[in-house]
Amino acid sequence: MSMFDDIPVDVGVIYEGERVRKPDMHVEFGGTDISDKFELVKVKDPSQVEDGKVNIIGPDIKDLPESSSSPLGILIEVSGKQVEEDLEGVIERRIHHYCNYIDQL
Repeated sequence: MSMFDDIPVDVGVIYEGERVRKPDMHVEFGGTDISDKFELVKVKDPSQVEDGKVNIIGPDIKDLPESSSSPLGILIEVSGKQVEEDLEGVIERRIHHYCNYIDQL
């Protein structure tokens, strides 16, 4: 059973550091030949954040050509009573770290 019922991936520390060879991947995001890649977290006022909202800008993964390399930007807006701007970099590093825990089912 996937951790996310609506997307076909599993997330767990067992996948950390696992290598996926080029012939086994559908698409590579932010590879060595791609200059445009980032994780950015911005602390916002609660009135500016819609909980759970996800926007995909550009083509969806299923619409990208197989074995292609694509740029990837992840922008996350956070808000909370104890969330301060000093935490933005910490959260950005966690996003990068947790992306290594994802595996296709």
